[in-house]
Amino acid sequence: MHEAVAENDRMQREVLRRTLRDKRAALAEGLVRAMSADVCAAVARLPAFGRAKTVALYSPVRGEIDPTQLRQLLHERGATVAYPRVVSTVPPLLAFCAVAPGETLATGRFEIPEPRAAGAIAADDLDLIFVPGIAFSRAGQRLGFGHGYYDRALAAAARALRIGLCHDFQLVDHVPSRIGDEPVDLVQTPRERAVTGARPLAPEEVLS
Repeated sequence: MHEAVAENDRMQREVLRRTLRDKRAALAEGLVRAMSADVCAAVARLPAFGRAKTVALYSPVRGEIDPTQLRQLLHERGATVAYPRVVSTVPPLLAFCAVAPGETLATGRFEIPEPRAAGAIAADDLDLIFVPGIAFSRAGQRLGFGHGYYDRALAAAARALRIGLCHDFQLVDHVPSRIGDEPVDLVQTPRERAVTGARPLAPEEVLS
């Protein structure tokens, strides 16, 4: 990539990251709860969610869509629920660790709640990963905080269906990408569902 083009993409990513991060953090708590409930209800109707046996959720911070309601549904039907835990900063590595019903999380690195236990689920055993982000495109591109934790984790769990959760304003037409960025297969907002086609999955793997 030409240096000028690469620098322009970097600047676009930073502007998008700063603008949407601040807008999300400014949302009222009641609005975030309502939008999260709508997103969880939409996701719970997906057949792919209903048949998943091992699912990775995330702990929401700073106005992110909260998938916690899905945890109860998964536990009720005996599915394994996992949350990410930072195991290394150089290189940036996450492990998805199982949590029992009622088990509380502890504040970890970056002030994000994470599992207390360090035992990780094998990446190939994950059926579904819910992915947080600052922005998602309808083509599946994702913009995070820029550390690369989720990109590495998703690359290691290629078999799992990837669903990005976000507010409506975080779903955009384009996110400048860079080498190593990992896409999502579906993005769910309170009002919209975007099947991205970013990876060569059969339609039934995404929607059925």
